[in-house]
Amino acid sequence: MEEYKFIHPKLEEIKGILRKVGVRYVSYKEICEKALLPRILADNPEKENLTRDNVILIATLLKKGKVYPPESVWILSRDGKIRKSNEVFLLDKIFDELEQFNEMILDFREYLDKDGDIEGWKEFFKHTRTKLIEDYWREFIEYLIEAIEKEDSQENMIKLTYVAKELWKYGEEGIGEIPVLTIDGEVLDSSKCYLPPIYEPNENWMKWKNLEDFDIGPFISEDYAKYDQDVEGWREFFKATGAKDYEDRPEVIGRFAEAFAKDKLKTVGL
Repeated sequence: MEEYKFIHPKLEEIKGILRKVGVRYVSYKEICEKALLPRILADNPEKENLTRDNVILIATLLKKGKVYPPESVWILSRDGKIRKSNEVFLLDKIFDELEQFNEMILDFREYLDKDGDIEGWKEFFKHTRTKLIEDYWREFIEYLIEAIEKEDSQENMIKLTYVAKELWKYGEEGIGEIPVLTIDGEVLDSSKCYLPPIYEPNENWMKWKNLEDFDIGPFISEDYAKYDQDVEGWREFFKATGAKDYEDRPEVIGRFAEAFAKDKLKTVGL
């Protein structure tokens, strides 16, 4: 930010003299607090004078001076619009899969282009009531689940679920059931499904899928794991949504034991 000078070069030469004759010195921080900060506060009635360029520039100057806004400010969202900071999320990872959510996401890349200080910017935006994803991951996942429920494209369902999985890693807590694709091409609640071998479940119930007189399943599609090869991440995420990687219900185990015994007797001709 060295190109932004607030003191004329000629005045720099006589700065000491000016102080002696009573000329008041104005600090960089004071300029930020009195002249710049009011311009981007969300209650600024002159919002129409802000542009995508100067809203980022002002924020950069404030951050440089460690002048943190006491409330919401105007920011640039990923759809190119100027919005209130308390209405958007800050995701420190750029997910191209989230294009339909651009209006809800801070255009963090534009701010990072100014100085690349990820942690510094996160500290700045934390003061502006921007929803940092590490604190608001569960809320964003709820928006993702709503979108998955309405999605007709299986490819897009997988992409949105992938983002949900990645955000879930901030908390790794149970999040309740979500719509998932099954191996048979259906869309069902995750709590009704089992994990097939690709996810390395605790118990592989899929190998008994064709056992006579025993109905087991449905099984979650393998396409999720194939999307990013994160087998362990998918397994733990799906378990957090209620999917089964083992079976402990006595009635199911009893039916399996009976069907398995019948199958073994049949193979020996009894």
